[in-house]
Amino acid sequence: MLQRIKRFLSEEIPPYLRAKDKKAYFQQYKDLRALWSYYQYPPYQYIKHGCYRKSFEGEVLDYLPPELVARYQRDVNPGYSRVNVDDKTIFNQLMAAASVTIVPIYFVIDRHNGILHLDSNRTIQFDRFVSELSQFNNKYFFFKPYNGGSGEGIFKFELKDGELLIEDKVYDEVAFFGILFSDRFEKFIVQPAIEQHQILHALCPSSINTVRIDTLVLNNGIVSNGALLRIGNGKSYIDNVST
Repeated sequence: MLQRIKRFLSEEIPPYLRAKDKKAYFQQYKDLRALWSYYQYPPYQYIKHGCYRKSFEGEVLDYLPPELVARYQRDVNPGYSRVNVDDKTIFNQLMAAASVTIVPIYFVIDRHNGILHLDSNRTIQFDRFVSELSQFNNKYFFFKPYNGGSGEGIFKFELKDGELLIEDKVYDEVAFFGILFSDRFEKFIVQPAIEQHQILHALCPSSINTVRIDTLVLNNGIVSNGALLRIGNGKSYIDNVST
């Protein structure tokens, strides 16, 4: 819960404070009170979805607290299947089996068991790991917690002249494992940085930008609820910390 509060304060409040077209404060109060009365839950979605703007054209009460959506997801999906989404290695395997295009996972790096090459299922040393990365013809690689979310704990390494770098700083074996496991995460996956469409790239060249499609399976049909464009904030290399 504390982590979610920190994210809300760092990601959602700054855009609110910067907004020039906010509704009158009394109207915001009325909206927030109506949301609280209707859902009986802190109405942080009011800030998250920009309902406070004069240009907002939707119905305020149509915007559910994200936590209620998460509760619904937990209720309608069996608990044992959660690992299929939480574990990125399992998720990738399921998507590949269903012929869905995915970004491949080349290696898994474990705090205790070292570096595992997935295709051969063998553990390799750091020098061999860097050498094998060179075979993939990619300049940048993402190192992601295998069970992380919202962009937390992700590192972007550059492969240059047979060495791994972050912002021109070379990471040898000790420094590499030191920064990777400096936080609570126990295991990472290694994926190539994708080359995105030139229009998406132009929006924010320093980050990976995405168009996210929201759908709902209803009565044996698929309803498309909408699409959301997410881009980096000018400082990040992923869109998850965009504002």
